[in-house]
Amino acid sequence: MPMKKLKRIMCLLLALALLTGAAPAPAPAPREEPKPPEKVQEPRDQKERIRTAQGVQPMTATEKKDFDAAMAKPDTALLKSYLIGDYETGAVYKEYHADVPVGLASTTKLMTIYCVMDAVDKGEIGMKDPVTIDHAAAAMHGSVYKTKEGEVYTVEELIHAGMIVSGNDAMIALADRIAGSEAAFVARMNQKAQEMGFTHMHFINVHGLTDYTANDYNKATAREMFELSRSLLKKYPMVLDITRRPKIEEPQREYISYSTNPLLGILPGIDGLKTGYTGAAGRCFIATGQSPAEGKYLATRFIGVYMGAENDMDRYAASLRLSKEAMTHRNTILAGKSEDLGFLALKNASPRKSSVYVEKNLVRNVREGEEITSELQFVPVTPPHSKKDAVGDVVFYSGGKEIARAHVFVKEDIKKPNPILSYRDIMADVFRAIEKAA
Repeated sequence: MPMKKLKRIMCLLLALALLTGAAPAPAPAPREEPKPPEKVQEPRDQKERIRTAQGVQPMTATEKKDFDAAMAKPDTALLKSYLIGDYETGAVYKEYHADVPVGLASTTKLMTIYCVMDAVDKGEIGMKDPVTIDHAAAAMHGSVYKTKEGEVYTVEELIHAGMIVSGNDAMIALADRIAGSEAAFVARMNQKAQEMGFTHMHFINVHGLTDYTANDYNKATAREMFELSRSLLKKYPMVLDITRRPKIEEPQREYISYSTNPLLGILPGIDGLKTGYTGAAGRCFIATGQSPAEGKYLATRFIGVYMGAENDMDRYAASLRLSKEAMTHRNTILAGKSEDLGFLALKNASPRKSSVYVEKNLVRNVREGEEITSELQFVPVTPPHSKKDAVGDVVFYSGGKEIARAHVFVKEDIKKPNPILSYRDIMADVFRAIEKAA
């Protein structure tokens, strides 16, 4: 066969193979990327507990190490300022830089809620009144109640959101609903601060976030926040029914969030009050708790203001230690109204021996276990003497210093002696002396 014809046949066969769709060589299978290893959660197996985003849980070993490091530092190294004191009397147990203005962060919401409660008290708005979430509220960042524009909540629900989970959106919604705008509501807050005599307290918003465009933020001193908290709880004690709640859970919108209070559920008796955090203010916490009545101790509530910690663990360690210390201070009955404190002895009187007592309970705030001594200091008493007139004082001392003093009285009038009864008493004294000498 001629060579040319052979080449032509070969070309035709090659063309036929191409036309019949000869399958190309299979492409290599794509290489599967290795999955990253699952992050192993550090076990929560320590004795100490801590509040987390999922509620109170045991510490991890890392948290325990950080906690021990914080507890090794003095409170003055952990906080910019602090003050612990008695809610009832305002007596201060301990303080540090308490008159230096500091950033408030979300502890601002104590004044916000105070003004909201004032509006409710005046009838401007009701607890069950509806509040529609507007765009400004829904767009809030930081700690939020996760509301959406157009949703409707009650005033009561938004108050709970502000105090338990520190909802910035809830505060904006309430301010707009009550005053028409946040600016108008902030004016109320500053007016109330002035009325209460707080010269350092200053508000620019209702939630506590820093305004970086104005380079400004809400400020006050630890002492001012102590007094604000006292006033809020005295006027609206029902706030504690809110702050002692451990979480807000709303299954209908798949929402659950735990209280931000780092001591709630950890230190017995703690039932409030408000936390806060911004870069300018640091970590802040205003705590309150009550020790129960027991024996001579009355139920005693403290308020602690802890401002400017660098991190959550420093705030937790300092607030735990200072709150424990505060709860050792107890309002104590030194002398009860019906308690016989001693006797007044008079030779020429009837009766010759009279029990003495105070007209009302004498109460002072003292530390548990503190050694208290007392003495009766009588004034000269000449019969007749009315039981309405004091016969002297009872004086109480601690550490060599006088801590309390009150007038003492007898329970019946002191009269001039009856001659016959006086003779009988004299002879009785003589016979007692003879028996003693025998």
